[in-house]
Amino acid sequence: MSNKKLTPEVIRRIKSIKLDSLLRDLDKLKRMDSEIKTNTKPQHIMECVGICSHIGNPLVQLLSPFWTGYSGNPKYPVKHKDYADPELAYDYTPYKWKGDYGRSRIRLLRFIIKCLTQIVEEMQNEITVPK
Repeated sequence: MSNKKLTPEVIRRIKSIKLDSLLRDLDKLKRMDSEIKTNTKPQHIMECVGICSHIGNPLVQLLSPFWTGYSGNPKYPVKHKDYADPELAYDYTPYKWKGDYGRSRIRLLRFIIKCLTQIVEEMQNEITVPK
């Protein structure tokens, strides 16, 4: 199953955010991904911190419905095999970035990075340089 294509409305809403702010958020997400890959983030932080803690809810809520693993809950977008309610999964899973649930969270993180990268590149290409 592949991810759904972003709608023009979602792209427009994301593009309405200042480019500098999107670049900062994208940098935070890339840093987070790198820290997960290299296991350099302190364990106590990785156990309890989600994507929204890095960039806030709006971008996650806009993009997560287009991700194949979407739970249907915009505030808790990742499904868990042991919990029907994604909010309970988030609240009661001590190691948020390990196991199947953690791998799903990493897939969502990378999906958001990919979407934001494409939108930011579009925005940068739309900027015209005065003659």
